[in-house]
Amino acid sequence: MTIHRAAIFRYEIPFTEPFRINSEQTIAVRTGLFLRLEADDGSFGIGEIAPLAGIHYETTEQALRIASALVPRLIGRAFEGIADVAVLINDLQTLLSLPPSVACGVEAALLHCLAFRLDSLADLFPREIDGIKPSKTVPINGLVAGSADTLNRQAASLMDEGYTCLKIKVGRLPILEEVNIVQQIRRTVGESVALRLDANRSWSLLEAREFAKGIANCDIEYIEEPLANALELGQFHHQTGLPLALDESLAAVSPANLGIPDGIVAVILKPAVLGGILRAIDFARAARKQGCYAVVSSAFETGITLSQYAGLATWLNVNLNLSPTAHGLDTYRRLQHDVIESPFFTREGIVDIVEVHKNSYNLHFDVLEPIDL
Repeated sequence: MTIHRAAIFRYEIPFTEPFRINSEQTIAVRTGLFLRLEADDGSFGIGEIAPLAGIHYETTEQALRIASALVPRLIGRAFEGIADVAVLINDLQTLLSLPPSVACGVEAALLHCLAFRLDSLADLFPREIDGIKPSKTVPINGLVAGSADTLNRQAASLMDEGYTCLKIKVGRLPILEEVNIVQQIRRTVGESVALRLDANRSWSLLEAREFAKGIANCDIEYIEEPLANALELGQFHHQTGLPLALDESLAAVSPANLGIPDGIVAVILKPAVLGGILRAIDFARAARKQGCYAVVSSAFETGITLSQYAGLATWLNVNLNLSPTAHGLDTYRRLQHDVIESPFFTREGIVDIVEVHKNSYNLHFDVLEPIDL
């Protein structure tokens, strides 16, 4: 197939409530872009380019300028499979030094186009383990974040909906207060619900040790990046025994030189931060060789991207993860509306990847602003 038409759209979606990115930044509106590519065989694909303050260095306006400049280089390009997509992205990187959000969005549009007549993006990738039946669903972890007085209510509500895994944002309040919150949530949800924590590098080693001591009886699956100094992660694990996960640390390394400190059980893959879905798979393969499983996580993208990530997550669960795991796609609840006519959704903490993939091609143009190219 050959690309013969491209369009870019801008969106702005308010968060359901202002979202605290880190100790210094709170945002009220999610902004981003869509690149829509059409091929000569009638298929089309949509990729989201949505840098997020506090996570990406590039802004939406910078991403727009780069995306607009690369459109003429896309028109007339032929591609038939994943290998061609990888070559095309590499060519664009060489010419334009694409920031990760742009590289991810362009790659996603191409993969989405290839998957136009398939059940999901998962069907694009080769099966790496024979004899395992491909799954059409994927579990997700419910996100528990916000003001202190709402966290326990959120956890209880998600458990009532059928979620069996929750992710709690920590590192925003005094340590004793956060210890009490985690303890309360564990009492509320019981032992049958897995708890994951995400500290976003909020603490010193001393502070993190104090927190770990306070939640030692809470049976935590893992905590993501508790330390401001990632070089101390192995030391922290040896001192506390708490299982850990890498997230922010991955942006500074490549899959080829991925080193897993002691105590790491999982890697958290944000394709928009790593530079694309294919690069995320490379990280997952590298982590698997070192005994870790991979969890796909969004950066508060819309339902189009979440459906693509759901396909990736399903493929990882079947082919690379040590055992099927829940993935971080619950962020859609934090946006007031979606950009597709049938919004992304879950049932009892489970995503039907075939249904959301089908819905992902139907943009709701009334909430989008077309960009003149």
